[in-house]
Amino acid sequence: MLDILMSDPTRIIGASPIDLRHARSQWRQLIDLLKQVGCQVQLLPECPYISDFFAVSRHGFVLQHRVLLGYRSTDVMNESSPYLSAWCQLPSHKTAIQVDQTRLHPDHKTPLPYAGHADTLYIDDCIYFGYGGHSAHEVANDLITKTGKRVVDLFVEQPDTYLIDAILPVHDGMVLCHESGLHRNSHDVLSSCFTTDTLQDSPDDYPSHSLVFDEVAIVPDNCYETQRMLGEIGYTVHPVDVRFFQSIGLGPRGLILPLLS
Repeated sequence: MLDILMSDPTRIIGASPIDLRHARSQWRQLIDLLKQVGCQVQLLPECPYISDFFAVSRHGFVLQHRVLLGYRSTDVMNESSPYLSAWCQLPSHKTAIQVDQTRLHPDHKTPLPYAGHADTLYIDDCIYFGYGGHSAHEVANDLITKTGKRVVDLFVEQPDTYLIDAILPVHDGMVLCHESGLHRNSHDVLSSCFTTDTLQDSPDDYPSHSLVFDEVAIVPDNCYETQRMLGEIGYTVHPVDVRFFQSIGLGPRGLILPLLS
């Protein structure tokens, strides 16, 4: 069972009223499915003046009641970190959540850029961290000191993508990957740690944003090859329509922030 955080897409910059209606309907179907398969879903109140607040995977990385906040250096006025920080400090949490920021940039005296869960995987007591266009390489040191876990660096080669766009973790011993997105050396690192296979659906459909846990796989309904691959491995596959979100670079895993234990 997963404990996850989500936020309702009540406003999407550039979306027509019809698109917004489709987005909210698809988001509601996803949250209903997550609850149906046993997830505990908590809601982060939406912030109407942050453009993609519903992309909560980018807000931070939460592990064992400690959060390392995300930060986007390119748009200080569009930061989600203060809102996640405030949510973490609510007295209603059974266990207090410690809030940390990345270290300050040596020149700008602002936190180093970090895309949170979108650039961070936690598999078998080890953190796999993707650095590149959205997360600074130095954040690896913060992950080590804040979590006490071993951190493996992976280079996200394409500037506009995240680690989540390239890798789908299936279980502790297997990951599915796109051939593009990661540097060749990073693919070699993954192959030395896991059984790997190649995602067959188009990267433009974000099959790597599928969500796999326990015996369940939640997969975009137009990622047919990913559904087949996960079904053949033995997962119960639940297709879900997230086509609006795919058009803006998101899938099921991009719309959640797991509260990992």
